[in-house]
Amino acid sequence: MLNNVMLGITRKVGLIGKAHVQNQSNDYGVGVFLDEAKKRLGKTLKSDNVINTYFALMMPYYKVIGKTHVVYDTYNELMKLISKIKQRLDLSTTIPVQMLHARELMVLSGFNIRKLRNDLLVNCFREKSFDCNTYSYIMLTLADEMSSLDNRWKALELIVIPSHALNKYRELNIDYGKVRPNDYYTQPPFNLHREHVEALLSKPYHRDDMPGVFLYAIADVYLQERNYDKAMDLYEESYELLPNAVTVLNSIGVIHYRRGMYLSAKKCFKQALKNDLSHKKAWRNLARAYEQIGNINSAIRCYRAALMLDRKNYSVRAKLGTLYYKKGQYLKAQIYYRRALIIFPEYSYAKDQLLVIEEELSQRGGL
Repeated sequence: MLNNVMLGITRKVGLIGKAHVQNQSNDYGVGVFLDEAKKRLGKTLKSDNVINTYFALMMPYYKVIGKTHVVYDTYNELMKLISKIKQRLDLSTTIPVQMLHARELMVLSGFNIRKLRNDLLVNCFREKSFDCNTYSYIMLTLADEMSSLDNRWKALELIVIPSHALNKYRELNIDYGKVRPNDYYTQPPFNLHREHVEALLSKPYHRDDMPGVFLYAIADVYLQERNYDKAMDLYEESYELLPNAVTVLNSIGVIHYRRGMYLSAKKCFKQALKNDLSHKKAWRNLARAYEQIGNINSAIRCYRAALMLDRKNYSVRAKLGTLYYKKGQYLKAQIYYRRALIIFPEYSYAKDQLLVIEEELSQRGGL
């Protein structure tokens, strides 16, 4: 599931342009960076790893301030961290579990998590701090390196230039008038399609949602494991980056609901629906929250809204049957249970409830 989430988001936020590495001696060539890294450090990551492109794009900035050694020192720290994580991951587990373990190993490596969003990835390492951007890039780097050990990681092998890196490149170069001919950006290390070159040169550029989505994906694993404290921390951090994300708000509401904080849950679900009235899960969850606080009429209204968006949902129909039964409206309850059984004839709950209602009706003479 997590594989599909990451791939879907990659298409959504526009991580544009594959970074095929070629040894071209231009100012920002990945090949030039890797050659120098190999001379200084004796080894490099895989040549087509996304992180190499990122470092190569940042190198001009460090040349200007006379601190290229920071880049190579940091690159060396990154390789050590990736190597340590690769050695400790259990390949017999699922990819989401491996990702979760990898994140924990990042924390245990001695780096401290900060919410501060550093300007450059190298600063995150150099200052011994991780922000959400760093997590996502390290995970993509790890995916590139792990794919030779576990084929399932190939689903996350995104050899692309992140839009965050392109934003920083534009900020340091294009915004100061250092604009090259369009063809320059179709060559390594950019390799952008021509239609994406215009996006790079224009403002505003695509916002990079990947860090927020990455944090959400990991939080989702914690939620499935019922580790609500860790899940909530990451959902809230994700929400800071994706304040209009309905899925994040809905998930925060789910944690409140499971903790018995129904009013807080209701607030989250209502905010999610304010952002997107077509979110089926938020409607269903809001209905459940209303049930728990005893507002049956509002729960019915929300379930009916959910049903309008998903006509074949037999469980929602059964829920409506139950609520109408609680209100003493047996004929309406009977209708909803029967409709649920038309969709799913083997639905035992609806069958049992229908028998109860029919017995009630027979005792009341059908009234």
